[in-house]
Amino acid sequence: MDQPAPGPGPQAGAAIQAALIRAVLGAAWAEADRPVGRAVLGTILAGVALDGPGAPRAGVASRTDGGPAAPGAPRVPASAHALAAWLAGAAPGETTGNSHGRSAAPMPRSASCSASGPTAPHVPIPMETPPAPPDPPDPTDTAHPGHPPLPPAPPADMPAAVALGLAAALALLPVPADARPAKGQELLLALGRGRRVAVVGHFPFVERLGGAFAALSVLELRPRPGDLPAARAADVLPAADVVAITGTALHNGTLGGLLALRRPGARVVLLGPSVPLVPALLDLGIDALAGAVIHDAAAALDGAARGLPFRRLGGVESVVLTRGNFFGLSS
Repeated sequence: MDQPAPGPGPQAGAAIQAALIRAVLGAAWAEADRPVGRAVLGTILAGVALDGPGAPRAGVASRTDGGPAAPGAPRVPASAHALAAWLAGAAPGETTGNSHGRSAAPMPRSASCSASGPTAPHVPIPMETPPAPPDPPDPTDTAHPGHPPLPPAPPADMPAAVALGLAAALALLPVPADARPAKGQELLLALGRGRRVAVVGHFPFVERLGGAFAALSVLELRPRPGDLPAARAADVLPAADVVAITGTALHNGTLGGLLALRRPGARVVLLGPSVPLVPALLDLGIDALAGAVIHDAAAALDGAARGLPFRRLGGVESVVLTRGNFFGLSS
């Protein structure tokens, strides 16, 4: 078999990562702002529930910091838009509060941090003139990773700030009309049968599916028996026909680099509770988004606070959004 050609340099991965983060923030900020009603930090997941018209909306995202559960409610902005901005920390060279020489937008006073505690209110501080909402980031503008200006960074001692930001963005995002109920593992099986499959992140189902593939490689930061170290991605991904990547790669800052390693024609699936159902991501090197919709905010956040993994949360439904019709599957 021919050896895969050398992949692109780190600049390509950084540009893709910045575009991915801007696409998610742009979609979240395009939605009406909502007050943050509750935020939790379990040992595995961060969760955010939003108040506002209709039923409470919620999102959960995997933690990447490895920290302990937070006692009580973490101190977060009262505005969902401002909390979602913490996701900008996952873009290369970008931090909230600094924008590549552009002056940073001040944190709206209606988005000040709330008091700590399990029933802490998120009460906006009145302003004479409400601040104008920030311009949504342009997902096609890869030349300016710092655009637009962002609110100040989260407190230095705030664990899992990026995961909380992503959870707020997930709660803001609407469910696309063409998303359909399905599990990511079912999609991966349909796409990967008889093909060379690489999975980034050791999902519980990989052992059950492996026999259906021509070859299976699992890349993991903490390898289990049979896994490969994540550092081997540059050797493994260019040879794969189908690449499944944990959604955690989006907010730990590695997804752009992983996408840059895929070979032309390879199919890419993003899997897990941290996956934003943002159609614009399907124009940035991803063929399918296998995420989740939360129907019961209280049940999902209660489970996240208790340290449950996503598969044991109540009130959630797995859904899939695909790019057009590929491998015979359509959304």
